[in-house]
Amino acid sequence: MAHDIKLIQKAISEAIQHGEIFCQSDDGGTCNFDACYIRVTGMRKSTAEKIEGASMFNTRWHGRTLHIGGTLGQAARRTKMAEAQRSFLQANYPTLDVGMYYQMD
Repeated sequence: MAHDIKLIQKAISEAIQHGEIFCQSDDGGTCNFDACYIRVTGMRKSTAEKIEGASMFNTRWHGRTLHIGGTLGQAARRTKMAEAQRSFLQANYPTLDVGMYYQMD
């Protein structure tokens, strides 16, 4: 499966920038590892390493995904930023398979 790497890189950069609207919000709550992701079935790890602002994960539940960085904090702020990224990507990049990864520590 071929992936449009330029499109994915552009989408990630814009989503990170969009999520920054919450960078000063309250960070109370439970420590978490919440992240917006783009599902990239079949993408090689070597290809994912060329994409800035994301890290590849491979899980039984979500498959192969790029978790988008650019979030700050460790609790409510991080969740708000990641959810803003997801909303932005869903609205502006409907061809990408976008979702949310939620995990509490």
